Amino acid sequence: MLDKQIRVPCQMVERLDARIDPSLRTSLNFEVFYFSDPEAKGRFDADPVQWCGPLTDPVTLQRFIPTRQSPSALEGGRRFYFVSDTTRAAFAARPDSFSVPRSRMRDDAGPGGKART
Repeated sequence: MLDKQIRVPCQMVERLDARIDPSLRTSLNFEVFYFSDPEAKGRFDADPVQWCGPLTDPVTLQRFIPTRQSPSALEGGRRFYFVSDTTRAAFAARPDSFSVPRSRMRDDAGPGGKART
C-alpha cells in the first residue's frame, strides 16, 4: 500500500506547505491556522480578520465572517470573535463553558430511541 501524505497549505502562502509546529500555529475561536514560517504567522497575527475567513461563534455555533468591528475577547491566550455583543457578553460571563469546542448532536431519535423517518 502506498503511503499517502496529507498536505497542509500555509494560510498565507498557499503554494507553500505549513509546518505542523506549535510555534507556527494560531487559533481563533475553534479554528486552527498553520504557517510556513514566522513571517507568514506574524502577518496573519497582525490582522487575523483580513485572512481568517469564516469562524464559528463559540456561543451560538453560528458560522460568520468577522470584521475589524466584530466583538472579540481574549481567553487563555486565544482570540475569540463573536457575531454580536450579546454573544460576547454571554462568553465573558462563562468563558469556561464556551472556550472548548462542543458538538451539537441531532436529536433524530423518537420515542423508544427509534430514529424518526
